[in-house]
Amino acid sequence: MPKSQLAHDLLKTAEDLIARKNPRQSNLKRAVSTAYYALFHCLSESCANNLITKRNGKAAWRQSYRALQHSFAKKACDSLNDRKQRVILEKFPDEIQDFALQFYNMQLKRHEADYDPYSKFQKSQVLTDLRATEAVIRGFEACSSAHRQAFTALVLFQRRD
Repeated sequence: MPKSQLAHDLLKTAEDLIARKNPRQSNLKRAVSTAYYALFHCLSESCANNLITKRNGKAAWRQSYRALQHSFAKKACDSLNDRKQRVILEKFPDEIQDFALQFYNMQLKRHEADYDPYSKFQKSQVLTDLRATEAVIRGFEACSSAHRQAFTALVLFQRRD
């Protein structure tokens, strides 16, 4: 899979936001949110690429890209609180499991950063989150297309048991 340029650009933007010695809380919060969106756009692009080829039409590809829903994807990636999801995710390679866990955790942090005016972030922790996000995106991109396709189905489509 070609790397998601937008995801990697968003990570660079997040790094730029906290490059100062003592970044403002608003920059730290924005960096956390941007790191989550790097994961989200990486996954959105994978979803679109696994369903539609761009040569079949930009409109259909864009519709597939936009189909990923934040809350549904978070629930699909929840191996911490949902035993059924944990069993499903354990069938994937470590790189997909790591991506799913980071997606879940960063969405929680994004909500805290974006919606809790009292939340405080430390530069060291934000840097750790950025490095972890970058690593899981690289791992996800290195996975086989078959595993990324199966993960795409998991995060996009409701299971009918």
